[in-house]
Amino acid sequence: MRILIADTTWTTMPLSQDLLKSGFLLTQADTEEAFFDFITLGRQDAIILDYDRTGWKADKIVSRIRRHAPNIPMAVMAPEADQDALAEVFRAGADTVFHSGTSIQEVAARLRALVVRNAGLTCPVVTIHGATIDMCARVVHVGQTEVPLARLEYEVIEMMALHPGMTVSVENIMDQLYAWKNEPDVGVVTVYLCRIRQKLAAAGGKPDMIQTAWGQGYRMVPGDRLPGMAKVAA
Repeated sequence: MRILIADTTWTTMPLSQDLLKSGFLLTQADTEEAFFDFITLGRQDAIILDYDRTGWKADKIVSRIRRHAPNIPMAVMAPEADQDALAEVFRAGADTVFHSGTSIQEVAARLRALVVRNAGLTCPVVTIHGATIDMCARVVHVGQTEVPLARLEYEVIEMMALHPGMTVSVENIMDQLYAWKNEPDVGVVTVYLCRIRQKLAAAGGKPDMIQTAWGQGYRMVPGDRLPGMAKVAA
C-alpha cells in the first residue's frame, strides 16, 4: 500500500520512518503544490496530513483533496485535546484522526482498514482463486504453503487483489512501486509478473489468476473474494 504524506514536520518525520518499517510504500511531499501534484498525477492508497503544519489550514486542505479525490482514504494528525480541530477536519471530509501518542500499530491497522474498506473488502485478509493475501502480515499463502514473494512482487499482487477485474497499466504499477523515484526500466514489471506466476505455480496455485491484457497492462481474474481466511505455514 502506498501512503502520501507531507513529510516536513516534527510529527510526520518519525511517523514516516515507522510507516516504512511497517511495510508501507511512502510518497513524501515537501510543499502543498507537490502534494496535490502527487494526488492528481500519481496513485495513492491513502493520505496523511498534519493539522499543525505551518502554513497549512488543515480543514481547507482536506476539502480541496476531497474535490480532487472524493473517495481516497484520508487521515489527519491532530492535537488530542483540541475538540474543535477534530470537528473541523471531520466536517471537511477526513476519515480518521491520529494523535502524536497513537501507536504505530494502531496507525497501521487503521490505514489498512480504510484502504481495504475502500476496495469493498470486509477485512485485510482475502482469499481469491485459492490464494490468501494477508495485508497485515503482508504474505500470500496457497493452502498452507507460503508463496515466497519479494517485497515489490507482494505489492503487485496486493494491488491487483484490491481491484480484481480492473486492468492495471504498466505505468500504474510503476507509480505504485516507485512513485517516480529511482525508477528502473518499465520492463521490470514483466519480470515481476513472470516471477509471481512462477512462484504461485510452485506453491500449487493458479498462475493464470493474473492475466496479461496485451497493450493495456495486467489484471487479476475476478473471483469470489472470501474474507478472513488467513493460513499460516506449518
